[in-house]
Amino acid sequence: FFSVCAAHCTMPMLTCLLSVLLLAASLTPVSGCTAGYTKYTDAGEWQAALQTGEGSHCLSGPATVEVVAGRSTKVPKGVSAEAHDVTFKGDGTKAANGGLLLVDNGASFKGSAVTFTGGKAFNGGGVFVMGAMTCDKCNFQNSQATNGGGAFVNAGGSLTCSSCNFKDNAAPEGVAGGLMVNAQGTATCTSCVFEGNTAMGPGGDIYNNGGAMTLTQVSFKECAGAGCGSSAEIRGRRRPPVCSPAAYRWPSRWPLLRHSYRQSSEVLAVFSCCPWF
Repeated sequence: FFSVCAAHCTMPMLTCLLSVLLLAASLTPVSGCTAGYTKYTDAGEWQAALQTGEGSHCLSGPATVEVVAGRSTKVPKGVSAEAHDVTFKGDGTKAANGGLLLVDNGASFKGSAVTFTGGKAFNGGGVFVMGAMTCDKCNFQNSQATNGGGAFVNAGGSLTCSSCNFKDNAAPEGVAGGLMVNAQGTATCTSCVFEGNTAMGPGGDIYNNGGAMTLTQVSFKECAGAGCGSSAEIRGRRRPPVCSPAAYRWPSRWPLLRHSYRQSSEVLAVFSCCPWF
């Protein structure tokens, strides 16, 4: 660490050391399986165990789950699944729901340092959630769907994300390039980044179709297309849901953002990241 700071940092040595240590901590995957879970290191064995329809199963990486011919990994009802330091990789074949992962009603999935990439589906290019899904330091990237390019939370489903990235996902024929929350679904994102997501319709980054959503310390940047920005109503007020004004460079982008909000009398989302809300 001392050599890194001496070679590359112009800031004081103590400040540089602290910065490097914090960066190293943020890049360290959480790889421990929960006690009581059966641990697997082979992706195929883990997938087979999930399909038994019972038990708690953990895939401990590094590992890659290859999704081919639209046959995404399904966590069925009654099963608890975990994945740590794992990449779910699609071949571009379109699935019905959940291009890479589908979490069924009554099922749960917990992931840390997981990457979902290259998925394609009608709903949820990366993941489709009907049960409970928790992600820490995960990446939802380069996936595509009619609705919810990165992730789709359906009625009764819940998605909790911490320090996750939704990047370069697309909904070229529908809404929600990054994340879609359907009626009676819930999503909570903390310290997440939405970047480079696109949609033909509303919600280049997020579209909330009557669900419940809480965003804390969330940044939106480099969204492109007609559906830029979040589509959620914020307590009846329409200000850009972004912690750092520089991320949107508003008010220059404010006219574009203004048109991306879905009109509703309901409170569809509460953004707690910005002090002016």
